[in-house]
Amino acid sequence: MSTPSRPSPAEICEQVGDAYFQRGLGYFRQGRVLQCQDGVDLHGVLMLHGQVQGSGGKVYEQYIAVSDRGQGGRITGTCSCPIGFNCKHVVAVYLTWLNRTNTETSSTRAAESWLARVAAAGAQPGTPAADRLLYVLRPLPKAVTVDLRLVRPLRSGTGLSKGRVIPLANLDPDYRRGDYLQPTDEEIIDLLRTLAGRSWPMVPRLIGSIGHLVLTRMLETGRCYWEQHHDGALRPAAARQLLIRWREHADATIALELATEPAAALILTDPPMFVDAGRQALGPLSTSGLKAAQLSELLHAPRLRRAQAEAVSRLLLREFPGLPLPTPTDVPLTEITNCKPVPCLTLTSEPAASPPPGTRGGTPAAPPRVHLLILEFDYAGQRLLAEPGAARAVIEGNDRLLRIHRDQASEQAACDRLLAAGCIPAAAAATTPLAATPHPGTSASVNPPPGHLARLVPGGADLIEQASRWSDLLRNLLPELAAAGWHIEMTPAFRLRFDQADLAATIDEEADAGGNDWFGLRFDLELDGQRLPLLPIIAPLLERGLDRTLPPVVSVPVPVADTAEGGPYRFVDLPAERLQPFLETLRELFDHLPRGRDGQLRLSRFDAPALDDLAARGIALQGGERLRDLAQRLRTLEQLPAVTPPAGLSVALRPYQQRGLDWLQFLRDFDLAGVLADDMGLGKTVQTLAHLLTEHEAGRLTEPALVIAPTSLVGNWRREAERFAPALRVLVLHGSDRHQHFARIPDHDLVLTTYPLLPRDQDHLRAARFSFLILDEAQTIKNPLAQAARIVRELQARHRLCLTGTPMENHLGELWALFDFLLPGFLGDATRFKRHWRNPIEQLGDRERSARLARRVAPFLLRRRKQDVLTELPPKTEIIRSTALGERQGALYEGIRLSMEQRVRATIAAQGLARSSISILDALLKLRQVCCDPRLLDLPRARQVQESAKLELLLDLLPEQLEEGRRILLFSQFTSMLRLIEPELDARGIAYSKLTGRTRKREEAIERFRGGSVDLFLISLKAGGLGLNLTEADTVILYDPWWNPAVEAQAADRAYRIGQDKPVFVYKLLTEQTVEERILALQEKKRALAEGIYREGSGDGAPAFTAEDIEELFAPIAG
Repeated sequence: MSTPSRPSPAEICEQVGDAYFQRGLGYFRQGRVLQCQDGVDLHGVLMLHGQVQGSGGKVYEQYIAVSDRGQGGRITGTCSCPIGFNCKHVVAVYLTWLNRTNTETSSTRAAESWLARVAAAGAQPGTPAADRLLYVLRPLPKAVTVDLRLVRPLRSGTGLSKGRVIPLANLDPDYRRGDYLQPTDEEIIDLLRTLAGRSWPMVPRLIGSIGHLVLTRMLETGRCYWEQHHDGALRPAAARQLLIRWREHADATIALELATEPAAALILTDPPMFVDAGRQALGPLSTSGLKAAQLSELLHAPRLRRAQAEAVSRLLLREFPGLPLPTPTDVPLTEITNCKPVPCLTLTSEPAASPPPGTRGGTPAAPPRVHLLILEFDYAGQRLLAEPGAARAVIEGNDRLLRIHRDQASEQAACDRLLAAGCIPAAAAATTPLAATPHPGTSASVNPPPGHLARLVPGGADLIEQASRWSDLLRNLLPELAAAGWHIEMTPAFRLRFDQADLAATIDEEADAGGNDWFGLRFDLELDGQRLPLLPIIAPLLERGLDRTLPPVVSVPVPVADTAEGGPYRFVDLPAERLQPFLETLRELFDHLPRGRDGQLRLSRFDAPALDDLAARGIALQGGERLRDLAQRLRTLEQLPAVTPPAGLSVALRPYQQRGLDWLQFLRDFDLAGVLADDMGLGKTVQTLAHLLTEHEAGRLTEPALVIAPTSLVGNWRREAERFAPALRVLVLHGSDRHQHFARIPDHDLVLTTYPLLPRDQDHLRAARFSFLILDEAQTIKNPLAQAARIVRELQARHRLCLTGTPMENHLGELWALFDFLLPGFLGDATRFKRHWRNPIEQLGDRERSARLARRVAPFLLRRRKQDVLTELPPKTEIIRSTALGERQGALYEGIRLSMEQRVRATIAAQGLARSSISILDALLKLRQVCCDPRLLDLPRARQVQESAKLELLLDLLPEQLEEGRRILLFSQFTSMLRLIEPELDARGIAYSKLTGRTRKREEAIERFRGGSVDLFLISLKAGGLGLNLTEADTVILYDPWWNPAVEAQAADRAYRIGQDKPVFVYKLLTEQTVEERILALQEKKRALAEGIYREGSGDGAPAFTAEDIEELFAPIAG
């Protein structure tokens, strides 16, 4: 079968991009393709199926369609890896197939060439050439070289000709070499050229490991000679022992001599060898561990006078006990064996070798002292510095040398004890007051010098960590070592001191004269009756990451006057269990509050909860009675003083609404702001009106309150104000005639406007002053970059309030946006909030951080749920009704799923997952539309599908519900879907009302349902999901699921709210095994994230879309 012209590697590289191609090429070359099968589908398209082992060992599966060059020359490959489309694994499989195809095409030629090589390799060698190459070794002053001599046998057959020397340079590998060279000679010549290097003439010196290798190879040829080739070739010989001895000469001197028995010449390769010319022998030399370089030095040992022999002998034994050398003369030596050493640890200090440059007070800076530990071992009264790698030590005794046989295991165990406690060799530490900062790139385990474990220092990444280890060593380790029999000494030079101190905080209410809105907060250490500023001392701790674990006791330096030698040697020990929560509280303040002198923080009143945290953790607080009172009251919100409801309020407040009024008045009293985040239907509007009416009756509403709400809720605000707080003068800024009312804003108590009108009316609103700025459905400003969000931040108001049942719908950034409007700076800027709170909670699922954020915002966020406060509400039942797609609708869904999946994966491969959300949502939108009704898609093939399983489910459900007397709210986010439902209802004679964003007469549409004219209300999710009070309904049908469970809850709560006296049933219509079922799983993730903030630490965070989400959402229909 002929093979079509397939895409070349260059074409594939251009298609998938250089990055994926190069990685795929690497996988192909590494042999990571485990399987590669090919076949042809019904349309004649080449299909490949492969399996590739990924970098983590996981096996991924690929399906690849290959078009030939006549059809565009492309590959379309899917993969089970997170990238999923035309990835490196796809490239590796295609290159494997292409290589195999090319190989099979030339298989005949390859086999023929291979068989020829096999035959040639098995042929018997012919008659040796007449010329022979000999290797003649020749001694040099400090080495051995080799001459290459070309000879031929004499005609007599009993010898070799004199021959000629061939320069090594003539045997260039780039030129044709003579026929006399055998394969072994080729290797030897290459090695000789390596030894000769670039010298001229090329004279190879047989040294080092290469010299040993080439000498061995020459010996194996049987053509290696010593100096001249007439005495016979050298033969391999057994190893000979090197003899090292001192020989006395006639001039009364003694010299070191190296020899063998029988005598032989030394060749200083690595390892060394010997050559015995008389016996034509060449073999290895046993040197007792001495290397060739050491032998070279020994060969040049100086001659000694007899009077020097004893001194050199003692020196050799004492300082160089590891050298296997004899002494020039015998000296008295006492052996000490089987002696158990006693570890001796001395704490001392010494001047630093390299004092830091600089002056202090016009005089040179005094050098710091390096504090360290000296480890020695006592052997029968003789002390040796720690050196667990040494087997023996020779030291001077009273009248003789002592050779101590060391207990290496005991010494190593003692060293390990100190190393396990965090000590490091002093040689591996930079100069600091504690000498414990490791040098960059320094490791005690890489060729450590002898005795490196004799001088140790507690290690650490910074001064505080070093000091903490010193403190732990003094408090805990040294007593343990003393109890274990160690001898501990502390010299007068050891000056480190560790004391105990108490933490205290002082609040200064006079730190800012401008309205007393700012306070000064100073943290101190109380030490010896003095107060020392703490923040400058522990700044390194604040700069650490939150995941850094503190030692049980943290030691911080005391900034006292320098000692005579200079440097800080006094520290304070603080228990970590007390300091850790203190540091966490400080980090939250430290990162966004300005610091004044002496490390004083300036904080506003809305940071009061942090003070309460400090007091709860045992930190003594002094001063700032008003701020401390606020902190106490914020902590005990359940005990807020009750506020008498305003006399003009025409409705009795429920108990939880009364508490809401108390809370709102508390915030006003302390000039704070907050979020009233009660569930939909709990009366946030009534509580806010009661709050404003209380201000009005108290004479504090000297300027109007501005309420900004969605357009659909302005009428509701006006009606409820007229009904419940008729004393408030209400001005509605809406409609084309609103401009004539701007001048009348100061004459009213309550001004109502809408978010869409903010850009047009911003200049008029900025010019006005308001007592309260209230945002209803405040999640509207969840995007801080949106125009409405920017405008509301610029309006002038003494107090700010947010009303929303969903302060967070998708992620924590929305919660930050609300508080950035209410209490600017309270949660830091957006970047800090993301780093400090959002990423750890959402991406890492940090429950503890989630709980801390919940505690921080709790005083300013009041949220009650229906099931907690409205015990009189009837039950709400959620029911999922599902149906399978029909054959044609299912085929359409699967076809669109495949095309959308490929498009999404291509986008992710090009832009990354984070930047592909628009493409992902667009693809998922099409899948959701197919599930609702194929006619929602503007595609020719979709218009050909005249079936909708979900619409049939709805039309079966509605009649039976209406016959039971149910009054139904039907929600869909697609207004076009509602238009498709309408003719079906008309055909069945079912009356209905309808509310969408295009409905002109909203009130009339609402009243038709509320008044009982119809029992079915069609509502678009966007137009009717907020603000409507439709307790006349007892059934809610959600035709299509939405990503955000809060949006669905808002829709259902149009019926399930105060005033509802009937059980409410919420039906969710789903198509089985489609994207709609996967949406439910994502809803649970978002619900868990929100609940983790509303109720401390009860939920795990999750990012919006992960690679696993993409796999799930685009999964095919099973079966």
